[in-house]
Amino acid sequence: MGFRNLSGTDIVVNPGLSADPRFITHVGDAAALPFPDDSFDWILIVHALHHLGPAEHIDDVLKECDRVLKAGGRLAVLDFPASPQIHLAFWFFRRKFLLFFFVSEVLSRALIQEEWYFLKPYLKEWKLVRALLHHGRFDVERFRQEFFYYYLTLRKPAQSIAATSSRLSGANVNRSLTVVASGV
Repeated sequence: MGFRNLSGTDIVVNPGLSADPRFITHVGDAAALPFPDDSFDWILIVHALHHLGPAEHIDDVLKECDRVLKAGGRLAVLDFPASPQIHLAFWFFRRKFLLFFFVSEVLSRALIQEEWYFLKPYLKEWKLVRALLHHGRFDVERFRQEFFYYYLTLRKPAQSIAATSSRLSGANVNRSLTVVASGV
């Protein structure tokens, strides 16, 4: 079976991927996708959610996913949770004297310079992000947390976006975040 009509959006698109005829790529913001309403059965966010912070912007991305997903469509997310293991791993990665025990210096520098820059604020807002994912506009279909990652499959309900916004107690992002986060 497999997926057909593969499209991707990123702020920077690899030229090799753009040249691949199996994919349609777009340069842009995940909170303003260049697709019509109700156009996809699946959306995958793989190891990228922590790059989309702060929580208000992640909420905008989730709203946009809701807009472009068909009723009953799925959003799959794979990313880091705010677990003690993540904090400990990145603590080790940031210690230069421990680099040779764990990873090469090049990999460590990439993790420190890129990932920690995004992860640090994301992990601080994890309770808000988790609330948006688990108690927001989508129904949780599957959730599994592993040692360093979580896997989450969300399903868009058949109800309208307006009804979902009403369920979240208002259109104001900060109010929505506060109301949603209060259940965590």
